Amino acid sequence: MGTSIEAFVVDNSFLIECIDTPAKFPLFFSLDTVKYAPNLMLYELSNVLLGRIKKDVFSPERGYDDIIARVLDMIQFKDYPYRDSVLSALYLSKKHNLTFYDASYLQLALDFKIPLATYDQQLINAAKAEEIRLIA
Repeated sequence: MGTSIEAFVVDNSFLIECIDTPAKFPLFFSLDTVKYAPNLMLYELSNVLLGRIKKDVFSPERGYDDIIARVLDMIQFKDYPYRDSVLSALYLSKKHNLTFYDASYLQLALDFKIPLATYDQQLINAAKAEEIRLIA
């Protein structure tokens, strides 16, 4: 990841990797880089974290609460998709066989004209087709 990136959209798959191995992601933890995500990511992320809590992978005693809070504080969550972008995200979803959630990350990157950080292969393929710069 180059240091010339000023802002990017981060999806849930990328955020989970940042939580699991924060040392691998200096760009994410850079204070001068703006990270965006749709508010719906909070639900998607919480579902993954709940699964880990149920399996006793995450617990307050294991110290994950601090890193999760730090990661969430670094993201500028947007009320997104915007009313006018809902149809565009739905069409992207159909066009690339994505969930609406994933299409919303892609639409946000398109709307803001900024790169997308993801490890989701289907979303990577869709971003390439839409000529969105990728961070992964």
